[in-house]
Amino acid sequence: MNNTKGKPIHIDQVIFGKVVLQDTMKNQKKQNILVTDYINEVKAGYGAVIFNGAFSKNNYDCPLVILDDNSNHNLSLNENDIVAIYPNGEIILLYRQGWKDVTLFFTNQCNSRCIICPQTSNIEDKGNFLEFNKQLLDILPCEIEHIGITGGEPTVFKEDLIEIIKYIHEIYPNISISLLTNGRALKDK
Repeated sequence: MNNTKGKPIHIDQVIFGKVVLQDTMKNQKKQNILVTDYINEVKAGYGAVIFNGAFSKNNYDCPLVILDDNSNHNLSLNENDIVAIYPNGEIILLYRQGWKDVTLFFTNQCNSRCIICPQTSNIEDKGNFLEFNKQLLDILPCEIEHIGITGGEPTVFKEDLIEIIKYIHEIYPNISISLLTNGRALKDK
């Protein structure tokens, strides 16, 4: 299982970062997410905190997700994994330390409406995840060997797709990229 859900506190936008398991001055960075069982000892400075256990205080002002016994969570997180935390308290594993491949989800939109497709398009979602993916690429380790781009249909946003491919090659100049597409937009060179 690559996701779980807890009770969010002070989370009004998607937060993502690298998992750290020890609260040290070195680890207190906005791109780090502390996972701990000891909330009373947590210092400020993290992008967010994932807390395993019962929580009684309401005066903690850092973005926080509480995974108590009622959360039914079974997401195992390790040092340097990368997660996204959503305002509804959902935590999604984006990268596990040691993976050589990463997939970037680019958009929900598609230029087909195939009845066999499991990917539903959210009509309210008029855009893509360009900035989200750029931020993710900024914190991925340099050991990545392959990046896949998928969606919906990534070619729906042609200019942004070109921009993300250029961005990938700025960070990883020799990496291979796969594009999962229906190919409809590629007929026009």
